[in-house]
Amino acid sequence: MNRFLIPAAVLVIAGLTLGPVPPAYACSCAASTAAELVAGADIVATGKVVRLLDEERGGVDAIVVVQRYLKGDGPVEITVDDPVGEADCGFLERDSLGEPYLLFLQAGVGRYRTNICDGSTHLAGEEGDQRFLDEVVAVTGLGTPTGDGDVPWPSIVLGSALGGIALALASAILLRRRIMGQD
Repeated sequence: MNRFLIPAAVLVIAGLTLGPVPPAYACSCAASTAAELVAGADIVATGKVVRLLDEERGGVDAIVVVQRYLKGDGPVEITVDDPVGEADCGFLERDSLGEPYLLFLQAGVGRYRTNICDGSTHLAGEEGDQRFLDEVVAVTGLGTPTGDGDVPWPSIVLGSALGGIALALASAILLRRRIMGQD
């Protein structure tokens, strides 16, 4: 019986070591300062994930509402392309919806690309997150909030002018009727 046990053990060990191996994922980023990350990005922004997009290739991309552009500018709502797989250093998860992020973006066609190695990170409210954000703001300045660009000033001015004219005409008509009624 011992005669069969050793060859069987050798076959089992060989099968385990020579069998199919699942792919190994490792995201390794070079250490970078906030200034280096800002310099390497086309756009730096803070924003919240408002919608997740499942990519056909298995990744998770997102629609982000930008709250502040720290470097560069752009629309209030952007599509962020997160790489597929852990080896690609993706940062979005299925539970990213509603969460705030600091994004170091590379401009693409119709969407922005980023990953962990670019510096993009979840702002979880921890002390380290705030310290990193402060370092980035020290490089970029406060940037511009996106809310200011959303106000449709021409429409407001035109509407106000038309409303003022309508009010003046209505007042003139009422005043004329009153004057004519006294004669």
